[in-house]
Amino acid sequence: MTKKTRFHILCAYTDDILYEGWFSSQKECVETAVAEHINLDGADLTGINLANANLDDAQMAGVILNGANLNGANLSECVFDNAQMVGADLSHACFALSSLMNVDMTAASFSATEVIDAVISGCRFSCPSVFGTAFHKAAVFKGCRFIHDTKGDFIMDKPPVIIQGLTRDIVYLDHIIKVGSEFIAKGDLIATGDRHLEFLYGREIASFLRPVLYETMASL
Repeated sequence: MTKKTRFHILCAYTDDILYEGWFSSQKECVETAVAEHINLDGADLTGINLANANLDDAQMAGVILNGANLNGANLSECVFDNAQMVGADLSHACFALSSLMNVDMTAASFSATEVIDAVISGCRFSCPSVFGTAFHKAAVFKGCRFIHDTKGDFIMDKPPVIIQGLTRDIVYLDHIIKVGSEFIAKGDLIATGDRHLEFLYGREIASFLRPVLYETMASL
């Protein structure tokens, strides 16, 4: 027989107990609370292991999930508005149909993260792995930012366009292009000039940068 331990879920802002009971793990405690439709707004779940957890339809506005392991978790149809997911592992997590408004995802890692029909607005990212996420499948994607450790904030008011299969991946943001690990302001392409694109990036990649160069020049 599996040994049960008394677990509880505290509110990060009031220290009130949102839910408690006897379970085999903290993960089971959270899953049961969600299954019973307990409101977990503001829950402190810092560093929790919720790998492969089923949290479908969770109400978790303002939840603290900093450093949490959400790898493979089912987070569909959830409310995560104003949540903190700093440094969380979001690889293979499913946010389908979820609300992610003003979520801090800086240093969070992404890989095959699903966001189909999700509402993503005002979120903050800083890990380059986020650019592998198919944000164009979200119902709403606007007002987000990518925070670079030395170059500041990059606006992401629309889903990034990603080109893979080249010697270096290309990511088109609103005013920035990412070539491999290098971030280039679109305006800087003018200073580089058409003739130098091939020298710097090779013929194949240059062919994808030229349209942005001409578009930027035309807008000035």
